[in-house]
Amino acid sequence: MFDLKTQKEITGEAAVLLPHLLFSNLHENYPEEFDRLFCPQDSSAFWHGVEGAKDPRLVEPLAKSGKVLSPAKTIPIYIHGDGCEFHSRDSLMTWSWGCLLCKDKALQSHLLICAMPKSCSLPTTWQNIDMWLAWSLTALTKGIHPTKDPWNNPLPEGVLEDMAGKPLTKGNHRCAVWAIQGDQEFYSNVLKLGHWSSKHPCHECDCQKATFKNTPCPLGKSWKIIKQEEQQFEYISPQQALLVKRSNHPLFSIPGVSTSLVRGDALHILYSRGVGAHLAGSLLHYICYFDWPKRQAVNPSKRLQLIFEKIKEQYTLMQVSSRLNNLRLSMITEPDKPHKGYPVLEAKAAEVKHFLPCLQRILADVLDDDDPVHVQMMDCLTAFNELVALFDSIGAFPTPGEFDRAGSLAKRFFDQYSGLHGWALTKGRKLFNKTFKTQRSVP
Repeated sequence: MFDLKTQKEITGEAAVLLPHLLFSNLHENYPEEFDRLFCPQDSSAFWHGVEGAKDPRLVEPLAKSGKVLSPAKTIPIYIHGDGCEFHSRDSLMTWSWGCLLCKDKALQSHLLICAMPKSCSLPTTWQNIDMWLAWSLTALTKGIHPTKDPWNNPLPEGVLEDMAGKPLTKGNHRCAVWAIQGDQEFYSNVLKLGHWSSKHPCHECDCQKATFKNTPCPLGKSWKIIKQEEQQFEYISPQQALLVKRSNHPLFSIPGVSTSLVRGDALHILYSRGVGAHLAGSLLHYICYFDWPKRQAVNPSKRLQLIFEKIKEQYTLMQVSSRLNNLRLSMITEPDKPHKGYPVLEAKAAEVKHFLPCLQRILADVLDDDDPVHVQMMDCLTAFNELVALFDSIGAFPTPGEFDRAGSLAKRFFDQYSGLHGWALTKGRKLFNKTFKTQRSVP
C-alpha cells in the first residue's frame, strides 16, 4: 500500500472478515441472528419463483436443468462494492455482502468484508484481498470449509485448519451469489468491466461508442439509441458470459459466477445523476429559461423559487418525507453559463425520487396543453413516475401483467425522452441529455 506520511510504498496488513467464517459462526453461536439475516425459511419459495420465471442465470453448480439443487438450504446473496464517505479528502473502497431476502435496512443487513482508504491503494493493493474474497465466497457456494488456501497451499494453523473439510453449518446450508451490486465506477475500475468512455462500454451487450476520431458506430449499435425498435444490440446470455470471461477479476472465478450477475444499480441509474435527475434538471431548466434565446422576461432564479414554493406545498399534501431543503439554479446548471452544459438536478437519490411526482403536479398547471412539446414533456414525466410507482408496488416476482406494464411504461418513457432530445437539438438547446446510464431500454 501507499504510506501517505512517508510517501513510499510499503507492505501492510488488511483485516478481512471472511464471509464463509462469519456465515458459519453466526449459525453456530447466534442462530436467531442467522435466521434474521439469512432468512433460510424463505429460500425455497424464492428459488421456486426463480424457476417459475425460467431465469437463464440458473446454471451449474447452482442448478441442473433449470432446477435449483437443495433450494431449502441455498441462501441467495449479493456482493456489494462501493466507495464510502471517509473524510473530505478521501473515501473507503468497501466490500460487503448480505442476503437478498433480508428485509432489514442496509445498515442492519450489509455485512462488512473489507475496507481500504483509496488514497492508500495501489494497483497491487487488492490483488491478495480479492483472492481471499473469491476463495471464501467459493466456500460459501460449496457449503464446505476449504482444505487449501487460495493458492492451493496448506492452510495456516488455527481456525482455518481446524475447520477444513467440514460443512459450514450443521444443516448443510450454502449460499449462491445471485447479484453483484455497485455503481458504474465500481464495475469499470474495480471489476475491470467495460469503461463508460471506451468503445465497448457495456458488459451486457455489444453496444458501442464512436471512437476518438468520431467514426460512427455500426447501424443500430450506438449506445445512444434508446428507442427499442431501432436497437440492434446483441445481449450476452449467462451461458455465454460463463464461457467467454469479460473480466479476469477473481470474483468471476467462483463456480457459476459471471458478469450476468452484475446488475444495474437503480439508485444511480434512476436518481443519483441518473435519468430521473436529468429529466428533472431539463424540465426545471426549460421553465426557468422559458424565453430562451431572448432575454428572460422574469429572472430565472425568481421563476425557480416560485416553482419551489409550490413544490413545498405538494410535499405537505403528499406527505413526502425525503424533501429538498432548498432549490437553487446552481443545483441544475451553472448560473453564469446556463446554456453551456446539460442540466441535471444535483440531489440525493431519495430527494430526486420524491421530487418528481410533486413536479408533475406543478407542471400540469404550468405547461400549455395545446403545445405538442409540452404534452410530450408531461407524458415523459408521467411515464417515469408511473414506472417507479409500479416498481415500488410489485413483489420479488412480477406477474405477467406487471412485467408487461413495466415494459410498456419503460418504452413510453424512452420514446418520449428520445423525442424531447431530438427537439432540443433542433432548437440548439442542451436539454434531455443521453448518458451511458440511459442505455438499457427494457426493465
